[in-house]
Amino acid sequence: MESIEIKLRQAIDAFNKGNYQISFDIFKPLAEEGNAKAQFHLGFLYRIGQAVNQDYDQAYHWYLLSANQGYAEAQYKIGLMYYKGQVVKKNFQKAFDWYSLAAEQGEMMAQSNLGHLYANEQTGKLDYIQAHK
Repeated sequence: MESIEIKLRQAIDAFNKGNYQISFDIFKPLAEEGNAKAQFHLGFLYRIGQAVNQDYDQAYHWYLLSANQGYAEAQYKIGLMYYKGQVVKKNFQKAFDWYSLAAEQGEMMAQSNLGHLYANEQTGKLDYIQAHK
């Protein structure tokens, strides 16, 4: 039996080669079994509409499952959905909270977006020191 890491690598390799259906077929059962990395990637496939119809609700669902397990990229994507108001009501505080979780793990896009929120007073206060960090 193949290890989960080998299956994940195969799915990511298939994705990178444009073999989205193979990628989906590997990610889906792993995601359903609760694997956070597979949940994130399955959400991404739904967001971009590859191997499945584009479906932001499904993307949010899978991202949220992954994010709640602490997967930084998913936390960033959930924050982005709150920032943009995709599927969920636009909410800068919730975006800030999710970005913060991801940023603490080194997720660079979350760190950048946090700086943007601080610099534009979308956190409730203008803070150039935090924005610069």
